Amino acid sequence: MIPIQTPKGEFKVWTKRVGNNPSIKVLLLHGGPGMTHEIYESFDGYFPNAGIEYYYYDQLGSYYSDQPKDLSLWDLDRFVEEVEQVRIALGLDSSNFYLFGQSWGGILGMHAFSACWYICFIYTKEYSKLQPSQ
Repeated sequence: MIPIQTPKGEFKVWTKRVGNNPSIKVLLLHGGPGMTHEIYESFDGYFPNAGIEYYYYDQLGSYYSDQPKDLSLWDLDRFVEEVEQVRIALGLDSSNFYLFGQSWGGILGMHAFSACWYICFIYTKEYSKLQPSQ
């Protein structure tokens, strides 16, 4: 569990690493908010064989993570800050970091990238590494 700081105090969010690749690390952002990492369990059939390290992550209020009742925590900017705290705690940086999200996770990912443009540049430049071989 990773501790995160919020305007309402400290909470813990759950992550799980699968694989080991120092140059390709993908943080998976689920939909919702309030859904779970389980939507990405199908990645277990592809990512490991492709040598991709990835992290399941339940955002605050989701499944294995703390579930505070304070609705003021359900704010886009706060979730973006949470992703940044998780990124730092996991040691993900511009040399190895990728985000993958769908629905709410896609929106969250775009906002997180806009907050850290240098990572977005690396993602765009290196995107081909994540493409299946032809």
